[in-house]
Amino acid sequence: FLQIIELVSIPAISVWVTAIYASFGGILICCLETQLKFVRTSIAMNFGFLFNSIYRAIFYCLMASVTWSYKGLLGYITAITLGVVALFNTYILC
Repeated sequence: FLQIIELVSIPAISVWVTAIYASFGGILICCLETQLKFVRTSIAMNFGFLFNSIYRAIFYCLMASVTWSYKGLLGYITAITLGVVALFNTYILC
């Protein structure tokens, strides 16, 4: 019975903050990669660091560290994938 209560309990605020941060970061990358002109223009104006290869790699590494902190199999797989994507994007953009 205690496992059910623990399963439906509300997570700590730190979990909510990292989940929201990871979600918005993922949405930002998704919108960047869509190649729609009106979306890319607003991203370029507000998030210009994504158009620099080094800063984009740092952002991907930051997102990888956020997903690594979830400490689950999916979190680890996502973090490793983001690290590989950071290296690949840096190689392609440089």
